[in-house]
Amino acid sequence: MNDERNLGEKTDDSGQQPRYEHYQFHEEQRTVLKPSGPSGHRRNQNSFQKKAGATIALAVIFGLVAAVVFQAANFAADRFLNTGKSSVQIKTTDSVDLQETASDDSTADKVLSDSENGTVAAVAQASMPSVVAITTVSVQEIPSFFGYSSHQYKSASTGSGIIVGDNDDELLIATNNHVVSGATTLTVCFAGGDVVGAEEETQAMASGDSITDSSDSSVDVDNAVSAKIKGTDEENDLAVIAVEKSDIPEETAKAAKYMLVSYPLNPVCATANDAFYEELIAFAKKYNIIILHDNAYSDIIYGGREGKSFLSYEGAKEVGVEFYSLSKSYNLTGARISFVIGNQKIVDKFRSVRTQFDYGVFLPVQYGAAAALNGPQDAVLAQCEEYERRNQAFCGGLRSIGWDVPDSEGTMFVWAPVPKGHGTSEEFCMELMEKTGLIGVPGSSFGSLGEGFMRFALVEPVPVMQEIVKAIAESGLLKRKGE
Repeated sequence: MNDERNLGEKTDDSGQQPRYEHYQFHEEQRTVLKPSGPSGHRRNQNSFQKKAGATIALAVIFGLVAAVVFQAANFAADRFLNTGKSSVQIKTTDSVDLQETASDDSTADKVLSDSENGTVAAVAQASMPSVVAITTVSVQEIPSFFGYSSHQYKSASTGSGIIVGDNDDELLIATNNHVVSGATTLTVCFAGGDVVGAEEETQAMASGDSITDSSDSSVDVDNAVSAKIKGTDEENDLAVIAVEKSDIPEETAKAAKYMLVSYPLNPVCATANDAFYEELIAFAKKYNIIILHDNAYSDIIYGGREGKSFLSYEGAKEVGVEFYSLSKSYNLTGARISFVIGNQKIVDKFRSVRTQFDYGVFLPVQYGAAAALNGPQDAVLAQCEEYERRNQAFCGGLRSIGWDVPDSEGTMFVWAPVPKGHGTSEEFCMELMEKTGLIGVPGSSFGSLGEGFMRFALVEPVPVMQEIVKAIAESGLLKRKGE
């Protein structure tokens, strides 16, 4: 047993066995593998070259076959399908066929009843009349495979938009720039509760699939109106399109839920007269529309105009509410306190929503606001007079040096057109700052419809306003790029 246990082990001069001596035993018996000779290397190299050559040959054959097939398809499409140039025109339809919305209830009852249970589905349903379906038709030019010729194809696509406002003649709709980019035909369908169906109908109409003379047609071509692009922001993928109000029939107006109005209006510094509000209230009653009036600047108004509450007009409380902020009139901007008053049912619904994400304003701020509203108003009137003096000094001074800037009608701002020949509002804003030190806000910051204007704030006293006008005149900015 001792002989077997000591097999392969060695002893040194001291008679002790080294640790790990068994590794030496295996080391002595290991086998060394020798690399193959030159002939084996050549065989591997020849095999690789054959595979590479076969791969390249197959790729060339595939490319030639694909080219022939693609060119043949182009020729066949051009020869037999008659896909030449297309003539596309924008057509205006006269009516929009929506679900009937006749109701004898009050405006508040009609709008609020749809979301009485407060569910997400009810809120979504109530919001749907603000959503529209948009269909565009564009002509795309596709080159042939070898680049010898090209073909033009009419392409229809659809998207959606949201009604965001209006002006005297148009309804304004926000959408994505990629929806309308390159469009030669642009139509809008007021979708009601079925955006997908509206998109399908307007796309079919735009692509020529509808049969207007057939009673069997499933596409109602009267359910769309012509639109035009008002402005785009390619970088942010935004666009605003417009539909003529005269193209929108009464049924669509009846489907509207609310209208947001604000005068005096920031940033355009415009006001509205009594006739406007009287017509607005009559319109809201006729079509059962809620009016939401933002009245933040009613105490800063010029030219002998009188700032009024929307609720002071007869019938206003039946159709709407008014928001008022103490930030402007009482300089409580940092305190962020405001309130809403008007139709009780609308205010109650607003309270239900508000209490879900807010706990109320800090109590001392509320006491301060109450004191400001109930106290003497001399400071409010004096502040308005000071703003008007600045308005006259600034706008009148600019007109005297050749920049035709109208007086602001209200708010603490001035809305000035960019002088002719000075590029975009952003470009002129930067140039004005570099040449004179005057800082303004480019109109494009407020949306695509603001392009071509700049907003200035009347935050400096009259002497400073006069110095600003002088600096602009001495810079030669207006003369250098003048008319």
